[in-house]
Amino acid sequence: MTTGAAFESGDRTAFLARLRRQAARTSTSPEPRWPAHPAPAPEASAPEIRFRLVDPADDGTAADLVDVFRRVATDQKAAVDVVAAAGVPADLLTGLVREHAITSAVVSAEPRARALVEPLRALGVDVSTDLSPAAAARADLGVTSAVSAIAATGSAVVDCAVAGSRTASLLPRVHACVIDAASIAATPADVFRPLGDGRSLPSNLVLISGPSRTGDIEQLITLGVHGPVAVHFIVTASPSTT
Repeated sequence: MTTGAAFESGDRTAFLARLRRQAARTSTSPEPRWPAHPAPAPEASAPEIRFRLVDPADDGTAADLVDVFRRVATDQKAAVDVVAAAGVPADLLTGLVREHAITSAVVSAEPRARALVEPLRALGVDVSTDLSPAAAARADLGVTSAVSAIAATGSAVVDCAVAGSRTASLLPRVHACVIDAASIAATPADVFRPLGDGRSLPSNLVLISGPSRTGDIEQLITLGVHGPVAVHFIVTASPSTT
């Protein structure tokens, strides 16, 4: 900063004198000169956050959580397929492999993910269940399931203790996540609030809402910088409903 009398303007002495008088009043007065608005009383519990997307319709009909999840996740650049079967159709898996030129995959420990090991191998994909960071980083595709999904935010919820690791969802360039339609919750609160009911907390939950993105460079959204460049959610029916 440039200093010196030649660069100053105004009455410096008077300006500093006003600051000193104000500081003196503040230090001796029991109340601030400009009191803030009174703070509200603390809430007895955390307030509920409303998400209009999952509110009931005017006629009282409940929101279709699968459809809300599909729309919100698609808006966040994820690909979403909703299938009537309990498993992943062969043609859908074939299309995924061809679209992204998949030659290698790593599969998490979840049963819905492991069910795709042999179908992927039948398509010529080199499939591994090694969830080490090095193996996952080499794979084109990471396959996981999810313990839940959130309709209002279009997010899949991956529990790393159930999946065996976070690597399959974070390190390959493409992530495919198989989601049970019955596990889709309306809001984040429906997933997080039950965690405080005395059960052991998961060591890590990963909420995945579309491809990795960053806006650090010139505030332009860029996909795939910190994780998968493509995310594919496959919502399947529960076995009991098929």
